[in-house]
Amino acid sequence: MFFILLAGFISCQKESAETPVAFDVQLDIPESAEVPIDTRILELGVIGGKAPIEGDKVILQSNDGRLWPCDIAEISTSSISVLLQNGIVQGDYRVYVKRGQEKKLMKYSSMFIKFYERLDFTPDEGVTVYGKVSCDGKPLSGVVVSDGVLVTVTDEKGIYQLKSHKERKTVFVSVPSGYEPECQGILPQLWYVLKENEKVCERADFRLVEAGDQTNYKLLVLGDMHLANRTGDIVQFEDFAKDMNSYLVRHRDEKVYALTLGDMTWDIYWYEDKFAFPEYLDLMNSKFKDICVYHTMGNHDNDFRGVNDFLAEDPYIHYIAPNYYSFNIGEVHYVVLDNIDCSLYDGTTSRQYFVSLTDGQLEWLKKDLQHVSKDTPVILTTHAPVTRPSSPDGFRYNYSGADKLFEILNGYKVDIITGHTHKVFNVDMAAEKELTGVDNVFEHNGGAVCATWWWSAHMTPGIHISVDGSHGGYGIWEIAGKDIKWFYKATGKSESHQFHAYDLNEVKKTINMPLGSNKPKFEKYVQNASAYPSNAVLLNVWNYNPSWKITVTENGKVLPVKKRFDYDPLHIIALTAKRFEISDNPMFTTSWSDHFFEVQAGSSDSTLEIVVEDEFGHVFKETMTRPKSFTAETYKQEL
Repeated sequence: MFFILLAGFISCQKESAETPVAFDVQLDIPESAEVPIDTRILELGVIGGKAPIEGDKVILQSNDGRLWPCDIAEISTSSISVLLQNGIVQGDYRVYVKRGQEKKLMKYSSMFIKFYERLDFTPDEGVTVYGKVSCDGKPLSGVVVSDGVLVTVTDEKGIYQLKSHKERKTVFVSVPSGYEPECQGILPQLWYVLKENEKVCERADFRLVEAGDQTNYKLLVLGDMHLANRTGDIVQFEDFAKDMNSYLVRHRDEKVYALTLGDMTWDIYWYEDKFAFPEYLDLMNSKFKDICVYHTMGNHDNDFRGVNDFLAEDPYIHYIAPNYYSFNIGEVHYVVLDNIDCSLYDGTTSRQYFVSLTDGQLEWLKKDLQHVSKDTPVILTTHAPVTRPSSPDGFRYNYSGADKLFEILNGYKVDIITGHTHKVFNVDMAAEKELTGVDNVFEHNGGAVCATWWWSAHMTPGIHISVDGSHGGYGIWEIAGKDIKWFYKATGKSESHQFHAYDLNEVKKTINMPLGSNKPKFEKYVQNASAYPSNAVLLNVWNYNPSWKITVTENGKVLPVKKRFDYDPLHIIALTAKRFEISDNPMFTTSWSDHFFEVQAGSSDSTLEIVVEDEFGHVFKETMTRPKSFTAETYKQEL
């Protein structure tokens, strides 16, 4: 498989760091090992007679960094039998042998341990993939299982069968409500990478655990992280981890899950900075404990050295998750899709992808939803947005074929959560029903953990904002049965921090200063700021949608509030101007965005009372004393 190229590359980096040991043990570590669940005995071969000795232990290291010491039950010159600890779950493990205080890595590339139950069962003729879904040894019937093409359900014995051609190379379980997958660190073990060709029948079992009451829970939505070990991102990520862990501590008595929106990594730096999926998992597992993180695939999670879509996504499928799948939590059905098509990849850094949902995914989605009642809310994620704002209150489709998706979703109440843009915006299809015929879909573009690819705080410490001026942060979704609420949490800020207010009299003074404005492409920012009349005020309410209310009063008088597209002034001075100082055409600049509001004050020194209320009745306020200084320091200090 193509991922072996990446794994081998990473292997060289890791193995070279191993400390030499005094003893010589050589074990044959297979790519995959099947272990009977009743005996929990792992059989490993010995190479060249170099076997462990009595008193040695086999140490398994899981992806969350945990070490599992295991006793060796039997030793011969050709093989050993290892008794696996309870608590070891199906997944990838590195294998060590420990003697005294020394331990030796057998080989870096990990071994996938697959547990199986002895079954008195023979698959039907033509079946190529089968297995059992169980919980605490008890079979689970009616559970949906798929290979990405075919969709089936388990029988009364918990057994499923698929006459699969294995073109997607995976099989996955759609975790039912009331259950959770076993997790290895942050990763839910809900999929299995098929090893054999389509003519060989192979088995993949799934073991679930009871989740208890899932009526009420929180879902943390993590947009583009772009971890790459550059621009101080690992240090900045520490701030995010502290913020999220603080939230987890405050809600320790509640169920909390997490879901990414893609671009967890950055493909080019898999090779340049040696930061790929194993390093991503190491970092996440070192920062977060006891939380299940579901993943969505982004364009930068594809291997640019792949020469087609399947080879590009192969490392992701091996290390992280299927590129599309579904699961259930409580009364909500979740669907994860992959709308990044890398069919034009040619093995170079050109990365000519396009945004699209393949017909195969859409056909799979139809089959998946046949097992979901129409009164079940659906939360669907995919990396690139399905729609884009195109006017102050309108939108357009982001790619052709989006209408096919909406046809399939017809009849369901759907929230789509997307990333990719490093912006926060919301599109309620109901507002444009006459144009699209769609009134059941609400898209939330969920912002970015990394903000502007970690650049803004790298260049202006303390200002961690995205190209639209939204803060780097994450979404918090609150689910109570079928009732769904959401808000956006800025990293390092209080939950009430939902907008910025700019005194444009002061903004114009700063933007019109050199700050790189001698560069022709910077002039659009200068001209835009200059066009505002005297005493105008600009509000950036990043998570706004038409159900929000914005009220601004001056000396008791309510002022008109005009929605508009605009550039965020703080992002211009924190990042864009500094980038123009070193380049005529910088890659990351301030973006034209739709969640801005213009207010015309009556004087330059009046105090404005700004009240913003979301659709759930949460109220956010600022008493804006003017003139309001426009410096990075001013906005660092805001709550």
